[in-house]
Amino acid sequence: EAPEPEDPADRPDDVLLAAERRALIDEAIAKLPNRQRLAIVLCHYQELSQAEASGIMGVSIDAFESLLARGRRTLKARLTPLRASLTGKMSDGQNAQAN
Repeated sequence: EAPEPEDPADRPDDVLLAAERRALIDEAIAKLPNRQRLAIVLCHYQELSQAEASGIMGVSIDAFESLLARGRRTLKARLTPLRASLTGKMSDGQNAQAN
């Protein structure tokens, strides 16, 4: 007997995990200072070049790069503790405790 083909639709738990992940990321971005948030949004969501984004913000490219770097560092610091929730997997420390 041939195996049953997989359903190409997303599994409900994957859809829920993606929605939760998006909410955590959106919340972390919303907590950034305004200029850092704008730099992140222009670069990563609007997919503008740094030159275009710095022009929109009315800052030099160096100043934009600094805002972007600070925003990324802040996001990383806020999201790293949530890594297990964001990936749907246990962290290494949790795996060791479970074994």
